[in-house]
This record gives sequence, structure tokens and C-alpha cells, in this order.
Amino acid sequence: MRLLCGLCVAVSLYAQTVFLPLSEVQPGMKGVGKTVFSGDRIEEFQVEILGVLENSGPTHAAGEHTMFPFLVDMAQLYEKFVAAWIAVPGRLPAHVEVRAQERVHYGQDAAAHFRIDLALYDIAAGVPLCVLDTKYKTPLTPAPEDISQVVTYAHAKGCTEAILVYPQPLSQPLDATIGQIHVRSLTFALDRDLDQAGREFLHVLNLPANLWNNSLPI
Repeated sequence: MRLLCGLCVAVSLYAQTVFLPLSEVQPGMKGVGKTVFSGDRIEEFQVEILGVLENSGPTHAAGEHTMFPFLVDMAQLYEKFVAAWIAVPGRLPAHVEVRAQERVHYGQDAAAHFRIDLALYDIAAGVPLCVLDTKYKTPLTPAPEDISQVVTYAHAKGCTEAILVYPQPLSQPLDATIGQIHVRSLTFALDRDLDQAGREFLHVLNLPANLWNNSLPI
């Protein structure tokens, strides 16, 4: 796994952590990083320096270093972040689990399918409680195609709750019923403390009270 490092490379040496000065960080250097991708288990990943960013924010000014161009898929990153935050033990009721990127097949072709961003399941009953479709954008109100998409997801899973998740509150949020499906727009904000934002999101999500084995403070 390659990762752009703009600050420093941590090197383990005889149980001591030594920080390499930014001036000594060069493209092509390799190392090992540690992070938590899911739950509380620390995992290692391989790191290769592609380039150095001089500033902490984006700019059009020319820098002093040559580096590879890169793109960050923010829509996918936001989806993975929401899924990972929700999946941390203790944040959902004990009998609820989150499933990401479930396939739904259609037609005669076995390869024909679409994927649902996230779905919350009642483990004991084995049934989906709701589907969630993350949208890394901030329109005034949900687009018709996004609404039809998440309603299709809910219909495919046989549940009656469909949620569009945005990183900021919408000026005209959605709360409507289409057929038998209740579709809403909710916010998992990124511009404040993320734990607090996540707890507020779950509070507004309002899973059935009988599924909670304890209260989740907000």
C-alpha cells in the first residue's frame, strides 16, 4: 500500500521512536505504518513515499519538489469512514451489525449486479433494518436520482427504511414516504468532533428502542 507522507516517517529503533526530519524525507523511501482499519486491532501496512507536500492545505503555487499526481476518491473514503465508525463495538446495539458493499444480483446474467453502500441488520431476526447510501456532496436537497437509488436499495433488501447520508446538513432535508419505504436525508458531519458527530447521527437514525441494550450518550 502506498501512502503520501507530508510530515514525517516514524522509525522504530530499539523500542524508541525516532522522527526523521522532513528535510530528509525523499521520494522512494519505504517503511511500515500502523493504523486501525476496523474495530480496535492495530494493523501494519507498507508505505512508500511518493512526494512531499510543503503546505497543510491545497494551493496552486509551484513547490520545490517533483511528485506523482494523485486523486483521492472522497466519495469512497467517506463511505468507508462512516462504515468503520459505526462498526466499532459498542456504537450499535449488540444485536445490530453493519454490512458494507452487499451485492444485489438481477437478470439472467450472474455477473449483473449492483452494490449497496451500507445496510444495518438485526442479527437475531436475520433481517435488514435499513439501507444507507453515503453521498460526499452538499446539495440544497437530495437529487431525484439519489432518492430513486436508495429506494431501490431498500426495495431490493425488503426493508422500509432508506437513508441518504451527507457530510453537512442540507438546506432542504428529505423526510418522505415513497410507497412503503420511508426515505430520509441525515448528516454524519466531518467539520466537528467526529465521535460526537457519529453519536448524533445514530441518535437521529433512531433505531428501534428494543434493539438497544444500553443508551448511547450524545
